[in-house]
Amino acid sequence: MIITKKEFKDSVKEVMVDAVKNSRMPELTEKEKVIGDREIIRTLSRFYEEVVKELFDKQEEWLYDKKELFELATDILDYNIEQNKDPIVILESMMCLGSLAVLYDIIEKNHREKDIEEFDVEEILKEAKGCE
Repeated sequence: MIITKKEFKDSVKEVMVDAVKNSRMPELTEKEKVIGDREIIRTLSRFYEEVVKELFDKQEEWLYDKKELFELATDILDYNIEQNKDPIVILESMMCLGSLAVLYDIIEKNHREKDIEEFDVEEILKEAKGCE
């Protein structure tokens, strides 16, 4: 399936929303939650900006390939860890890597829905009635 740059970025936004929703800890204060949410979004934004730059270099479409995306992501994250072995960087990398599973699901769900939308049900019904 072909993914446009806009579709990919929209899917990444869904990943970020999901990450924030799933990271909420009830014992934190509202201020701590906001700080944590911002840090999650900043971390995922930096990561996915690099992914988008590599996947869509000089093109607006990409042929969806899980293996290519995974290899690119691990290359980016490995490089980041090589540059800074701080435990926080390693944890952030794990979060980014984990977010790929959510991204895969979102992209595939969106394309299943898009495939279904390609057929105008009402138009098909009208044509079918015209054949009677």
